[in-house]
Amino acid sequence: MLTLSGWVPFTTIDYPNHLSAVVFLQGCPCRCVYCHNKALQNPERVEGSPSWEDFLTFLEKRKKVLDGVVFSGGEPLMQRNLKEAMVQVKKKGFSIGLHTSGVTTKAFEEVLPVADWVGLDIKAPFDKYEKVVGSRFFAEQAFRSLDLLLQSKKPYEVRTTWDPAVLEKGDILSLVRLLSEKGVETFALQEFREVEGHPDVLKEQGKLSYFDDSAFMAQFPSYFKEFIVRRAE
Repeated sequence: MLTLSGWVPFTTIDYPNHLSAVVFLQGCPCRCVYCHNKALQNPERVEGSPSWEDFLTFLEKRKKVLDGVVFSGGEPLMQRNLKEAMVQVKKKGFSIGLHTSGVTTKAFEEVLPVADWVGLDIKAPFDKYEKVVGSRFFAEQAFRSLDLLLQSKKPYEVRTTWDPAVLEKGDILSLVRLLSEKGVETFALQEFREVEGHPDVLKEQGKLSYFDDSAFMAQFPSYFKEFIVRRAE
């Protein structure tokens, strides 16, 4: 039914206030410059990877342990049978979380009614999307998905990964203001993790992370009901 890369059997951080498993799905149309798991971009099944049936068998053994299941990627919206799979898991008594970039609005609109919580990645301000993900088209899709999410009144977290090689302080501030104006109440700013072949410009310049600029970071909590800082491990 779904093409899996694998799963994490237990997590307390990927779905707020839920003990969850996270299932990772193959395929992603984005080509983010800071992507740390490019193997998931390929939509084809990798030899030796588990099947959807394997995951369902695992869930049967965890009904009394787990509260929820998070569908992540890659980009879950690339999977044709995502909604059917989410419904199947929900019928087993699990709450449904979804991690997505929202870059396929039609697919997002289809699965949104089934999701109980959504973590939506907004990659950049509108005019910087192409620089970050490789396509300007994805900006329109992602912001449409954001509007749908806010209209749905579903619990959510909007998050942005900040890579200083492609987004400057002014870009982040512009995005924060835009999200606040749209009515976003929960926002997480994430520090990018260094990946091979992609420059960490701050390290090259011998500078501290922008996240260590307390005066700059102090601006953001006032824009949201909940502002989260997520540092790289």
